[in-house]
Amino acid sequence: MHTILASACCCLVLSSAGIARQLTGTVYSDHSGPSANGTGEVILATSLGLVRIHYQKPVKGTFTNDKCWQLGAIWTVQTEEGRDAEELTRVKCGGAVDASVNAAWIAVREYIQTAARGARQEFGFQVDRRGPIIVTMGGVDVDVWGYLSFSGSGMCLEMKQRVSNSAVVIASSADCYFHPEIDFKVERRAASTWQVSNVKSVGAR
Repeated sequence: MHTILASACCCLVLSSAGIARQLTGTVYSDHSGPSANGTGEVILATSLGLVRIHYQKPVKGTFTNDKCWQLGAIWTVQTEEGRDAEELTRVKCGGAVDASVNAAWIAVREYIQTAARGARQEFGFQVDRRGPIIVTMGGVDVDVWGYLSFSGSGMCLEMKQRVSNSAVVIASSADCYFHPEIDFKVERRAASTWQVSNVKSVGAR
């Protein structure tokens, strides 16, 4: 079950392509794969609920800094009604984030990186790297070869659930290329410090 952490505004207008609207919300996931082209789907947490929006890469818009490509980024989007789904036409991001979602996501990224370094591996594609690469996270053996090579900005890790004000679950999506897929429970340890407290397999693929 998803929990909404962001407020949003919504403006509806009529365009030649159909109904268009403007939304502001928190990026909960970005399912697009590693390619610079193709299609993707972003999930925004807004005051209207979770909104799934399809887009064509590369995304058109204004992105102030790298935080715009992190989980928890605040996006203001313009969309229009497509044939099968709502379509993204433009994005504006000034670098603001939902602090809790973003900090929890960063904690998971650092946790994975530490596990990979224990196997003498780093993020980023390496032409001579061969898989599988098995690391143990929270007692779960995970093949992370695909993730290390193709995770991009890491937004394939998605906000899944808010357990409480100080605990959330961040999940790996298929775009992360984990075998098996993983749920990370992340808890706030101090005002701005989050830490992975539990790792759970959600089933081998």
